[in-house]
Amino acid sequence: MRSRFIKNCPIHGAHRAIHGDFITEILSLWERAGGKMTDDFFPYLEYLVQFKGEYVLEDTPEIIYSGSKTLASKVLGDKWNGSSEEINSDLDLQFRSYVAEGYRAAVSDHHPVLDVISSDLRVSETESVWVTYSRLVFPMHLKTGKVLLASLALPLQPIEIIGMQDLPDLQGNFPHTKDRGGFLLDSVPNARP
Repeated sequence: MRSRFIKNCPIHGAHRAIHGDFITEILSLWERAGGKMTDDFFPYLEYLVQFKGEYVLEDTPEIIYSGSKTLASKVLGDKWNGSSEEINSDLDLQFRSYVAEGYRAAVSDHHPVLDVISSDLRVSETESVWVTYSRLVFPMHLKTGKVLLASLALPLQPIEIIGMQDLPDLQGNFPHTKDRGGFLLDSVPNARP
């Protein structure tokens, strides 16, 4: 039997070997921009889910945009592309509550948070998947003075449909897959059950 876990990872240091160059690239871009949303981020928006930058108790913040090349759109389907109120109500509440701490930490600390998450995720009334992925959550300051959160999630292991016969291709082509390295879940410190 599998166990859910969230492991918080250090932002700097050995994360490249575990999470790949794509997360390092986004993190470097965020640092160079001083946490501000700049035009340099536009080529990456299709890989990001953007949220309102507000602290929400026991839940993830409200989603305002999901790019077409996000892990969420690969797992949950095309309805996750773009912006829609349906996205917020469609995501499994138990999963949202489970992964909410990383968003709260990014909002309250005003710094990026890097996690490895492994969990089941209900994708419909009859289907669930098991996902293991890296998640980088970082605040973005807009020119208007508002703050939003952006999240980049990249799979670390194949996505598995739990208890289903048909296995659609949910892997997608993510920029990090060539440089994932030998990832061992136990090598990531600071696990939170």
